[in-house]
Amino acid sequence: MKLNKKLGIPEPNSDIVNSEPKVLLCGYGWVGQYMGKYFKTADYITTKDIVRKVKDDKPSNSVISNGYYDLAIISVPTPMNQESGQCDTSIVEEVVHKWRDYCNYFLIKSTVEIGTTDRIAKEYGVKIAMSPEYIGETLGHPLVEVRRDTFQIIGGDEETASKIAEFFRLVLHASAPIMIVTAKEAEIIKYAENMWIMQRVDYWNDVYEICQTLDGNYNRVREGLVLDPRFSRTHSFIYPHNRGWSGKCLSKDMPGLAYVMRENGHPLTTLEHQIIKNAKYVRSIYKNKERLYPEDPIWRKPQTIELSQGHKTIVDYEDYQWLNQWKWYYAHGYAVRNIYDENGKPHQVRMHRLIIDTPGGLDTDHINENKLDNRRFNLRVATRSQNIANQFAGKQNNSGYKGVSWKDKNKKWVAQIRVNNKVIHIGLFDSKEEAGLAYNREAFKYFGEFAFLNKI
Repeated sequence: MKLNKKLGIPEPNSDIVNSEPKVLLCGYGWVGQYMGKYFKTADYITTKDIVRKVKDDKPSNSVISNGYYDLAIISVPTPMNQESGQCDTSIVEEVVHKWRDYCNYFLIKSTVEIGTTDRIAKEYGVKIAMSPEYIGETLGHPLVEVRRDTFQIIGGDEETASKIAEFFRLVLHASAPIMIVTAKEAEIIKYAENMWIMQRVDYWNDVYEICQTLDGNYNRVREGLVLDPRFSRTHSFIYPHNRGWSGKCLSKDMPGLAYVMRENGHPLTTLEHQIIKNAKYVRSIYKNKERLYPEDPIWRKPQTIELSQGHKTIVDYEDYQWLNQWKWYYAHGYAVRNIYDENGKPHQVRMHRLIIDTPGGLDTDHINENKLDNRRFNLRVATRSQNIANQFAGKQNNSGYKGVSWKDKNKKWVAQIRVNNKVIHIGLFDSKEEAGLAYNREAFKYFGEFAFLNKI
């Protein structure tokens, strides 16, 4: 070390200080600025696409040519798709597309859907890796301050990940662990870490709810629990005015993880329930600016259950796991299964009756007439008369309209309706359309919401 006479502070000799790689920070928010504390000679891109220097915030005068930057670190928003809950990686892809000619390597610090990094590498022909970022925003967060011995996880192909690890070794201490994994493994690590945090917050909120319901003191219960060495105090503070979990990460990443698991045929139903509980109940009393729950999440979409003879039935996602524990068959247009009494005698159970627990002596009406659509909104308890009222005319009908037939004797179309097993004559009409409308009026009068109305 030599003494800087002007400032009176120690200054390292230039021959023992590593030259930093040329780094471009794409996204200069909380994470981007944090990366700038490690790569102090980096440039960053403003929201107006102006390149500035991290060290003095002045515009960069460098002539940016092909391959000018060694590494571009991407820390841009990956918001939740407001409709489906899927992670939106479009901004990440825009950055790669725009800067791929000027950057030799890319490192994604944003949370992205599992499989995104490999897909981008293939589609855009770039050397790219993913590294989970753990910088916090809350008071006392263990990773909120810059540390030269902090860990890095870098996921990508061996050559790309190893090269990016070299860049980080230039700005980290030798005690800093750098772990190289595949891109998918890095993406999974980030989601799994956030799910672990969410579940800890969810657990302590449930303990608080138990105490509130059963007149226990939460703080004393908490102190008793953490005496067990398997517990820790992490995330155990409960704020009555700010319950549940939200923030920049959990509120988007949990729906994103639920989406990708459901899309891949292995739904995390417990996670889906936790998302619903947090958004619809725990935090529903707060006026949140962030959306905690997508409008039409994939796990709320109808599910199908295979039947015999190549048929399928549609059920609500809430009922899927429960119903799918049994083997169902197709019989007489319905989804059915057999149960056996104590004498071994089989009895047929129809799925639609089981779902809404239809009382004995009454029918279950399929509102849209599709007997294999067993979603709850399509099922209602009905009398036999009401159920028949909602059925279309039989195969013998030659008009295409319920309650309408041709009367050859009068050379007219006749409209009639059956009520309580009694046929009521409505009238004779010149056209079948007029007769169909007449039937509709009478059907609605007698059967109300259960009436089958001709579409004319």
